[in-house]
Amino acid sequence: MILLLLLLSQAAYAWDNHALLTRLSLAGWDNWEKADFEPLERVLPVLNIGGVRPSTREGLFKALEIRGDRVKWDEPGPQPQGADSAALAVLAWATDHPDHGMDQEMHLTPDQEWMGGYTGLSSQAFRHMYFLPWDWKQPLITMHLPHPAQAMGQAPDRAQIFFDMAVQARRGGHHYWAYRFLGMGLHYIQDLNQPYHCQQVGSLVLLPYGRILRGKAEFLKEATRIISNMHLAFEQQTLLYLNKARLSDGKDKFYRKATDAFRVPTASLLLKNALQNNLDLPVRDAAVLMTRAGAMLTPQVVREQLALMEKDLVRPGLDLGAGFTDENGVPKLDFESIEASPSTGTLRKREQLLVVMAQALSNTGMSTRWVFDKFRLLGR
Repeated sequence: MILLLLLLSQAAYAWDNHALLTRLSLAGWDNWEKADFEPLERVLPVLNIGGVRPSTREGLFKALEIRGDRVKWDEPGPQPQGADSAALAVLAWATDHPDHGMDQEMHLTPDQEWMGGYTGLSSQAFRHMYFLPWDWKQPLITMHLPHPAQAMGQAPDRAQIFFDMAVQARRGGHHYWAYRFLGMGLHYIQDLNQPYHCQQVGSLVLLPYGRILRGKAEFLKEATRIISNMHLAFEQQTLLYLNKARLSDGKDKFYRKATDAFRVPTASLLLKNALQNNLDLPVRDAAVLMTRAGAMLTPQVVREQLALMEKDLVRPGLDLGAGFTDENGVPKLDFESIEASPSTGTLRKREQLLVVMAQALSNTGMSTRWVFDKFRLLGR
């Protein structure tokens, strides 16, 4: 168990394509404001970050404790297309920003050793994940080391910080930066609705018990490979289903269930009841509730993934963490062949995986809308 806890947080990936998730979550909104680009320095006078009022962009980066050089602050973002609005275009674009390096290569706490380390992409895990304090009523999904009695991770706090900045910017008349800051905050909110980002122990069945006798290093290496494969494959299959639904223009009833999920028909009742008509709840507190809902889904995700493609995900040598294609550009995991299978058993397993996937997407859509509604209310 201890060895499992040491390795499960090595991947720092979350949902793939946050911009798409944002657009699908807010598809019903049509009352968008103008959001014309202005230099970052224009919005600084209205910002207050934990009592700090930055007067320069370097001061802003210091107050936020980020790698500010990893964000293109002077780039206005994509131009709206069709019926799109500038505000939505900026918002969706900004939701991907935190994955571009601003939270990487930082030494924030010794706990990072247990949540992705200090170098590379995985070094942002401490900012993009959150593990609940241990609860004897839910021992597996809340168990983590090295401090099981304490929560670990900063994602709820980061969501709150950028949300507050967005409200301040909107109240100050800086709508462009309001939507850009809000997009950054929504990134962390959406991360916490990705089941693999909500707990350190996904499922004991993922442990490569046969490697224990080969030593700790070999065991950790193999377990990390398997768990990373599960994590990344879930994200890629989710994106595949969303894209197939969009390409079919909603005509394919199977894949349409993925996009329909954003209408929240299968969202967590616990989360729905906590958020519904409760815009007074602080963003950070709401994010913790989102984490609990996500963590409860993780064992189900693992079970359905293994049922559908266990041999593919755990086969020797498969390492999706090193890339999804081999040196010849051939996909390492052939999702298309799975989708094309005429087997009744395969179809049933795909449907079961889609059920739990839709629950995670419903939670994501509901959470994104709740934060957006709160922003529009407080930012007036």
